[in-house]
Amino acid sequence: MDVSTIGLFLVVLLVTAGLPLVMLTRMIRRVQLARLTVRQGLQAQGRLIQVASTLRVTPHGGQTSRSCVVEFATADGQAVRFAEPASATAIEGDVVTVYYLPECPERATTVTAQWGTGNLQLGFIAVVCCLLVGFLAAAEASVFGVL
Repeated sequence: MDVSTIGLFLVVLLVTAGLPLVMLTRMIRRVQLARLTVRQGLQAQGRLIQVASTLRVTPHGGQTSRSCVVEFATADGQAVRFAEPASATAIEGDVVTVYYLPECPERATTVTAQWGTGNLQLGFIAVVCCLLVGFLAAAEASVFGVL
């Protein structure tokens, strides 16, 4: 059992399981903030002032993502703009309901905070699978005398 081999294995295991774990943690934070904003925030009418599509080309094809810029006025009259993902049917000029927290209106949202639950489940499954693969690789390495 070589110390450098064990160290290399641990680095690979941490990267394999760590990256999905970091991504899952960020996603959980975004969903929690959106839910807090919807539940405890104020509502205002906003308008989509810009809708854009971005095409990302990959070796397996292309993927289009849509984003929008929403403008609304807070209860005290402050004009606020923020960007977020747009639905496939969003067009400039659409009126939307905006949820915002008075202490940070720039973190407003137009979603009902349900958008992330499926992604969270998928992220959790990815982390568990990465850990399982890492442990299986460790078991196989110990069987063949690498560890």
